[in-house]
Amino acid sequence: MIEILLLTLTRGSLYAFVALGFALVFGSGRVLNLFHGSFFLLGAYGAFFLSSAAGAEGRPWVTLGISVLAGLIVAGIGYVYYRLLLRPFRTNSLRLMVLGMAANLVVADAMRTFYGTRGALVPSIIAGSFSIGSVRVLWQEALLVPAALVAVGTLYLFLSRSQAGLAIQAVAQDPGAAELVGIMPATVLGHTVAVAAFLAGFAGALAAPTRVVGPDMWSFALMVSFAVVVMGGVGSLVGTVIVSYALAAVEIITSIVISTAAAEAVALGAIALFLVIRPRGFFDVSAR
Repeated sequence: MIEILLLTLTRGSLYAFVALGFALVFGSGRVLNLFHGSFFLLGAYGAFFLSSAAGAEGRPWVTLGISVLAGLIVAGIGYVYYRLLLRPFRTNSLRLMVLGMAANLVVADAMRTFYGTRGALVPSIIAGSFSIGSVRVLWQEALLVPAALVAVGTLYLFLSRSQAGLAIQAVAQDPGAAELVGIMPATVLGHTVAVAAFLAGFAGALAAPTRVVGPDMWSFALMVSFAVVVMGGVGSLVGTVIVSYALAAVEIITSIVISTAAAEAVALGAIALFLVIRPRGFFDVSAR
């Protein structure tokens, strides 16, 4: 039980971190941004290239700053992507999905061409590990838990207290009414995509030391984000957080009881099941 709890906390925190931005864009603009997976990939590679250039090994504060900087760079990339591709085609769902998947493949091929297929290793912010009973956890993995809590809390304050956050909520509830009071939905969506890109990029930078960074990391982030949003409900950040930990728990239990291969299919099975029996998810705010 201790092993299941610890692994659920670390994996669920990563899932929440990755999926929050995807849910935010989907809820505020009803836009399915499939390029979201590359935000995670670019954050991981950004942390690798920046840490290599800065010689961050053994310098935790430098490594932490690099992780934040990688997230900010990805936020800028996300906004450029919005202006060039997402904004012109945001009303055409099919074309937008095709463009998103194509952009993911282009980014993955660019990383493969520039760096190759060998795995990139990123230094940890906190090196080493600790044990609770027979369970050993990396400090870097444990760092994801408070980082996710801070991200959720900061996002909540941003949405509920800031003018930009209130504008995002207004557009999510009624784009037409928001435009009548001077809020431009297209501009707000651009800011939302930038915030989502930062969250996913920062998550990729934090997760990079715990895994081998490779060109295909985008597929993991996209599959997790899509599964969490489908189950959590359109526009529900609370549902996103709850389902992130629930999905992680189910995967951990499945890997222990059955096999790791079976656990990898849990997210895909959950997507198919919920699209059939409950396409709006558990916490769909649009149905209220």
